[in-house]
Amino acid sequence: MIGLAAVFLMAAAPAPVRKPARGAVVRPSSLPLIELQGDFRGPRIIHDRTASEIEAIRTGKEPKGWHNPGLTVSEHIMNTHYELGLEQDRPGAPYRAYLSKLIVEFGYTKLEVYVAREYAKGTCEYNQVLKHEMEHVNIHAATYRKYKRLLKGALEASGRLPTRKKPLYVKNPDQAQVQVDRLVKGITNPLYDRFGAELLRAQAKIDTPANYQAIQRKCGQWR
Repeated sequence: MIGLAAVFLMAAAPAPVRKPARGAVVRPSSLPLIELQGDFRGPRIIHDRTASEIEAIRTGKEPKGWHNPGLTVSEHIMNTHYELGLEQDRPGAPYRAYLSKLIVEFGYTKLEVYVAREYAKGTCEYNQVLKHEMEHVNIHAATYRKYKRLLKGALEASGRLPTRKKPLYVKNPDQAQVQVDRLVKGITNPLYDRFGAELLRAQAKIDTPANYQAIQRKCGQWR
């Protein structure tokens, strides 16, 4: 029996500040300059692997007798970069710390669709496998765009980010960085976790034995 599937990896980490690239820039009066980077691009179609080779890529277990003529593999990231402003009235006084610029990278670093080379392009089997895997791709696209909007809204609406008018008061620059990291991640990390969980639920809805059997019945030359 055939089995089709999706695999995705997540990564979230802070990184040093860098010059911003192109992206969506918003600057409400109460917030620092915020730039949200990242986008969704279509998959790379790979048609030079056997079903056995595709099975070796997949993670997870399947019922005995199943094989994978198709697979969608993805990787995505969320990184934060920022510039921190520090002001001090006199030596020994507390520092006023605030964000002058915040860059959030949220996007895909890999999106690949595998179709087993046993099925030539244009055949019923190839078309059904590709159609199913593109359903996975469409789920990725829709979920990513949803959470990019949510992330943008959360950053714009947050009153937790320190500004020059409403700074953090800290003893030293290291303390400022620790506190700002915590505040920024308090916004970005929960949304990224929800994004990954929603992807898993949506992908699982189409990777079911009943769905695989329906696909198998549409063609007669499965191997």
